[in-house]
Amino acid sequence: MPRSLSLALALALAIGGGDLRAQTDRAQMRAQLREAIALESAGQLGRAYIELQTILRDYPAEPGAVLAFERVCRRLSILSDALPAIRRAVEHDPGNALLRQAELRVLADLGRLAELIEAGERWLQRAPGLEAAYREYAQALSSLGEFERAEAVLLEGQRHVGASGGLAIALADLYMMSGARWTDAARAWLAIFESSPELAWDVLITRIRSPGLDARAFGEAVLDLIGGEPVAPGAARLAAIAAIQVGDESLAREMVQVALEPMSSGERRRFIQGIARLSATLQQPALVAWSYRLLLREAPEERVAWDMARQIVRHDLGSGDTAAAFATLDRFLDRTQPGSAAHRWAGARRLRLLAAGADADAAARAFQEHAALYTEDRDLPALALLVAEAFLREGRLDESRRILEHLPAAADGRLEGTTAVLRAYLALYAGEFDEARQNFETAAAVLTGPERGDAIRMLRILQDASPAELEAVSTAHRATLQGQLREAYRGMLDAFAGTPASAARPALLVWAGELAIEAGDLEPAREVMLRVPERFPDSGAAPVALITLAEAMAAADRRGEAIALLETLIIEYPGSALTPIGRRRLAELEGEVPRS
Repeated sequence: MPRSLSLALALALAIGGGDLRAQTDRAQMRAQLREAIALESAGQLGRAYIELQTILRDYPAEPGAVLAFERVCRRLSILSDALPAIRRAVEHDPGNALLRQAELRVLADLGRLAELIEAGERWLQRAPGLEAAYREYAQALSSLGEFERAEAVLLEGQRHVGASGGLAIALADLYMMSGARWTDAARAWLAIFESSPELAWDVLITRIRSPGLDARAFGEAVLDLIGGEPVAPGAARLAAIAAIQVGDESLAREMVQVALEPMSSGERRRFIQGIARLSATLQQPALVAWSYRLLLREAPEERVAWDMARQIVRHDLGSGDTAAAFATLDRFLDRTQPGSAAHRWAGARRLRLLAAGADADAAARAFQEHAALYTEDRDLPALALLVAEAFLREGRLDESRRILEHLPAAADGRLEGTTAVLRAYLALYAGEFDEARQNFETAAAVLTGPERGDAIRMLRILQDASPAELEAVSTAHRATLQGQLREAYRGMLDAFAGTPASAARPALLVWAGELAIEAGDLEPAREVMLRVPERFPDSGAAPVALITLAEAMAAADRRGEAIALLETLIIEYPGSALTPIGRRRLAELEGEVPRS
């Protein structure tokens, strides 16, 4: 190597060596931080605490480590331990807004008002032109009920930074949070709506959905402020919100129409969608329905009308109003051209609703009409399968079987699997258990997700159950088709009494317990589910029974029993795949973490 080149390399290494070492050290620190966060996620808070302290000794201003340490201290109920670490971080990096926010947040949560004021003023002195400093300081003050101090901070911020959208919204929020200054809140929001209507709309809609807000009081203040004068479109948006809050449907519709006047078609649709969501949040079903019908009228193009129709049907079904969904589909079918993609969608959607309902004959007629019009529709086999399922649910096995006989070979795995499941149940109800096994094997091989799990569960039962147990399963399944859940689980338990238990018995008892829970019979469900870990402690069904029963107890507000069941799961079955879920659920019930 030439001397000049080797000298250059030596110089480069000498100059850059320190940077390289620093990069290596930081990489090691970040790996250590990831490990600490993993410990936190796993609930090993003590180890995470120690690991984060170690990191902060060498990197006191690392934001990720500081914030993780704050979280761990909160969960350990030693939040005051986080404060010295946060203050050291702020000293090392006084310009870091995340660290400043953490300091204010922790001081507020600890109720240390005097120290909070000192920290907030120090931040403002260092960054007098930073909007976030005023906003976060005011938010911390208001969390302690110091609304007047918070207002003074925000007004000072507007003098230094200007009446920016963020500070104006923070001030309007403050007036709403105080619970007594509704007129001030209305005036502040009106100013925001007149200057930045899109921003104001998006933010206020979110605020109104917050729990604990007296939406009616705010709405009344807005309407009093606006009065009976002609309303500008920006103010009309706020007036529409207020009218919905006070339950004045007529005024809400009027204000919506005023607000719509200057908008483009896209803006109109977004605004009406927001009105629909707000009406649903505030439980104004008539306005929800009116909003969605207005959306449909606002869609002159078929593609847009199609999108609107889909949203309306989703809303109607989400609110349990199947009749309204049918009405929407019928109107849409009337206004669209037969043979078009939109018409085909509506017809298929209507057919699916009929098949899911209690009228298999109507579903069959709709299928015949749809198939005659759309002979090349690739979804025809799937739609026919839905009709077959509808007949099966009505207990009309021959009609269901007849449809399956005319189905072509499935073109995709999911359809093949669903068809196999239907054939399997038909065979099960007819007592043809070998054919049922073969079809569940096919379904388990091609389906995915929960459907595959259900197929595997039934396959194992068919493989392991005794003839007497299989007869009981067949009878119980037929009863569930008729909605006779109580008869189904009681019949199974009666059939099992005094008969030898096969390897399938634990899974069958879990199913009987699930039926009892679904039927609302919690005590019988408890008795049946507890049989599984007591009599079959080594079965894979035992942890399933424990966690299923625990969820049922939690839903019934029997928290203590749910906790005891989850503790049993964690202690007795540490290797079960359900145990990590049980640990998380136990922490939720004990209030250590929020419910996800």
